[in-house]
Amino acid sequence: MKKRLLAVSLLALTTFQVSQARASQVQIDLSSQVNADLVTYSGGTNYPAGGTSLTIGAATFSLASYPGGNHLGAVQTLGQDNLPTSFVFGGLNITGVQTIYSLVNSAFGANGATTGQFIFTGSGGTFTFNLTEGVNIRDHFNDGFINTATNLYGSAYYGASNQDRLDAQQFNVSGIGTLTKVEFDYVGNGVWGNGEPFLAALTTDTVGAVPEPSTWAMLLLGFCSLGFLAHRGRRRMALTAD
Repeated sequence: MKKRLLAVSLLALTTFQVSQARASQVQIDLSSQVNADLVTYSGGTNYPAGGTSLTIGAATFSLASYPGGNHLGAVQTLGQDNLPTSFVFGGLNITGVQTIYSLVNSAFGANGATTGQFIFTGSGGTFTFNLTEGVNIRDHFNDGFINTATNLYGSAYYGASNQDRLDAQQFNVSGIGTLTKVEFDYVGNGVWGNGEPFLAALTTDTVGAVPEPSTWAMLLLGFCSLGFLAHRGRRRMALTAD
C-alpha cells in the first residue's frame, strides 16, 4: 500500500511540474510612460482603480496607474495637447511569447479609420498590427462615436448602464521568440475626432522551456511503478484463485 501511495504521489508531482512548464502570463510595465488620467475622461469615474487586476477571457491584466494616485492610467497617443505619437517599451526579455493581449480603447473615433499600431519585436522577427476603428478598437464611452467593433477579444463594462468599457485585443506572435520591444504608435492622419488610441495594459502568454530530462524520467518512473504494482496485484489474485 505504501509503495502504491509513493508511486501515485511521484506521478502527481511530476505531472504538476510538466504542466507548470507549459504556459504563464507576464505583464509589461507601462508606468514609465503613462500620461493620461482616465478618471477625467467621459464616464471615467466608473473605471476600476489603477494597479488592480482585470481578467478578460484567458488574459489577466494589471491595470496601469496614473502617477501620484490610484486612478486608472493609460498611455494616450495624439490628442489636442499634441502628445507624443510613439511610445516604446524596450529592454524586455520575455521568452517563449506566443500571444500578446492589450487593453486599448479610443477617445473619439471615425468608422474605418486606422488610428494606431503595435510593433512587437523579438529575437525571431517583427510583428506589426493595425488598430482600426470599428474593427479592433472603439471609443471607450458609449456615446456619439464608434460603439461597435467586429474583432475584439473581449470587453469589461462599467457604470449603471454599461456605458464605459475596456476592450481587449489578441495578437498572435508565434515565432517571435524572446520579446525585446513593444512600440505603440499613433498612425492616423492627424484629424481630430478620427480616433486617439490609449493603452491601459499589456500582457503576454508564454510557453515555458521543455521540462528537464530528469522530470520526464520521474514521470516515466511513476507510470512504470504503477504498472508494476498493478501487474503484481493481478498475479497475487491469480495465485489466490489457484
